[in-house]
Amino acid sequence: LNYLSNISLFSFALSIWVCLFLFKIILSIMIVSYTISEKKHLKNLRKPYDDISAL
Repeated sequence: LNYLSNISLFSFALSIWVCLFLFKIILSIMIVSYTISEKKHLKNLRKPYDDISAL
């Protein structure tokens, strides 16, 4: 009985760790994609200003 409870506890801890790991990966991917999109957005904003200064 004790052996089974240890296995269930271990699997529970493992599932929590996997969930946290996946959450970290998803969060980092979201942050990276957000920063890339923000950089593109800033470049798009800068283009008209460059055109105006060129005129």
